[in-house]
Amino acid sequence: MLSVLHGMTATNTTFSSSYATNKQLYTQLKRALRLGLGQQVFIAVCDHLSLLHQMASSLETELGSEDILSTVGARSGNEHITTPNQVSSKLVTLHLELTDPNPIAQMCRWKSQNADSPLAFQILGVEQLTRQPAAIQWSFLNYLREAESKLIEFELSVLLWISSPWLCCIQQSAPEFWRLHRGIFKFVGDPTPVYAPPLSGQNSPGIHKSSRVISSVDEPLGQTIEPHLLIDGSPSTVVYSQEYLQTCLKRAYMYRDRISKGPPTVPLLQDAIEAYNQVLEQLNEWEMLLESNSALRKDLDPVNIYNDLGTFHWMLFQQTRKSINQGSQALVNLEISIICYQTGLMKVDPTSRGYIYVRLLKNLGAAYTDLGTIREPLENLQQSITVYEEAINYLKSVRDQGGLGGGRFCNQPLSPADSLEPARIALDYRAIQNNLGTAYWTRAQHIEPVVNLKAAIAAYREALRGYSENKEPQHYAMIQANLGTAYWNLAQHQPSKRWLQKAIYSYREALKYRTSKAAPLACATTQNNLGTACWHLAMYQEEPADRSKLLNEAIAAYEKTLALAQQLSPTQLTFDTLATHNNLGLAHYRLATDKALCLSGEQRVSHLEKALDHHLMAGCEEQPCSQEGSANALESERHRLAFNHLVRTLRALYQESGWQGQNQALSKIPGHLLPEIWRCLS
Repeated sequence: MLSVLHGMTATNTTFSSSYATNKQLYTQLKRALRLGLGQQVFIAVCDHLSLLHQMASSLETELGSEDILSTVGARSGNEHITTPNQVSSKLVTLHLELTDPNPIAQMCRWKSQNADSPLAFQILGVEQLTRQPAAIQWSFLNYLREAESKLIEFELSVLLWISSPWLCCIQQSAPEFWRLHRGIFKFVGDPTPVYAPPLSGQNSPGIHKSSRVISSVDEPLGQTIEPHLLIDGSPSTVVYSQEYLQTCLKRAYMYRDRISKGPPTVPLLQDAIEAYNQVLEQLNEWEMLLESNSALRKDLDPVNIYNDLGTFHWMLFQQTRKSINQGSQALVNLEISIICYQTGLMKVDPTSRGYIYVRLLKNLGAAYTDLGTIREPLENLQQSITVYEEAINYLKSVRDQGGLGGGRFCNQPLSPADSLEPARIALDYRAIQNNLGTAYWTRAQHIEPVVNLKAAIAAYREALRGYSENKEPQHYAMIQANLGTAYWNLAQHQPSKRWLQKAIYSYREALKYRTSKAAPLACATTQNNLGTACWHLAMYQEEPADRSKLLNEAIAAYEKTLALAQQLSPTQLTFDTLATHNNLGLAHYRLATDKALCLSGEQRVSHLEKALDHHLMAGCEEQPCSQEGSANALESERHRLAFNHLVRTLRALYQESGWQGQNQALSKIPGHLLPEIWRCLS
């Protein structure tokens, strides 16, 4: 017999009938509760609601009529001393309050209102949350995340009854609570819908028509309805208005179409979210209506609605994440987007709706990657990786079966929007491999850089397989640029000419299509990265001619970067132009001071003068701010580095052209820097 303690999952497949299996699991669960050990969390999973309530009721009755052995604190040698009836045998059943689903608060209220000390609490009704707005679902998971500190106060056990979809959801979104469980009991039974079977989805990562793919990593320097209710005095007497329902849907889809056509504003996204929430508020009623109305069912798909709503919240997060006043609300929007995608995954059937299933996984993975850049990076980035790998494995299995259509997978043929044809499989596979590479790259910034960067490289290389640069030039260039950045980062942790050479190759491949005309911002960013890679590779070269060639290539790349940056808005740039000026100055200084290059005196002075100009533009021209803060600290550090390089360049100019050359250089220096420079030169 399997133990149910210490986080093990209790399942049994040796019996031929589900009745025997459930009976044994029920006995194990009852035995675990009868032990009377305090601070134990158990999770019972059952999709058949009648069976779930029957077992919960039986537990309450049977445990209430038994003597319970309770372990007390004294020990005799290595043995616990147990006495009967030290703890009340009462198992308290609480039904989750759907308006404010905080099970810990409900248990606290019960204890404050009752003098008894129960054996355990069992919580029912979690499956009903599936039909609640995303904000309510998110609040429930948030309460679970905060449960650990509060459960320490309870000297009793907690049994949480859930359905299968919520098991995965809690594991992914409330890992703090998940780590507390001491047993999982998975009972066998056909799923029972609360009102109607879950409906499956249609297209969309972004909003049906558009896919949201994260391109990420470009900076080597650190751098995606309501039925009308007419109540006549009886709660069960409900009349649905299909016309009103269609009006609500039309309004929601109008916002969706407007958002898909152009960059959405914050007010537009907020209006769209409000419209979609109005649709979802009456989820129970309109799903009942769907059951008997096939025409309406075609237009009203809960899976796509949750996908769209998740994407609107994700877009709102992207627009407000940098706002000082809306930073905390931005995080709320990101977390709600995760809940929406997870809810959509609960409702979709992968065997009949492969396209939307993959799209939801892709969006969920991207949202977890974003969350990992804000908090708990290791946990959230691992969640992102897990989600992407699930999507990749699913696509591989579908590809091996020749695509997902009708036939063995469902009773009716699928529409083109639902099926996964070979071309769609290949497109999604490449996009998800790229996103997986980005998740590994981001994780490498926090832990095991070499292992994670090599995993990122493997994912990017896999994404490139089958790509036609002529048909999809910008996607191909994006992945090549990401691959180049991963190689560059790997060279910083595992120094090697080989990694830098591969980085340079990838950046050059990307620049074949990231031209100044086709993609000026991407071109500038990639040129900047290419310059950095060439500069570092030059430091490995033993032959003077090879060093000179690479340093001149770095100079050319940095100059193209700065020229393009002048044509772009500063808010568009994803790299620091002041750092580019500093790097360009260093490249000129290296050429001027490398004696093995045999440059003429005039050439060396020319390089030094250019180095001086760029170091001045890199942060020395203005006085550093004396205020505290991370941004000002970065500014001070940049000023210090540029100042040191400036002094070094002035000394080199003196060696090349004497007092006359140095004085000419000093005439370019801002007055506020001269006293400090004279102290350094004297």
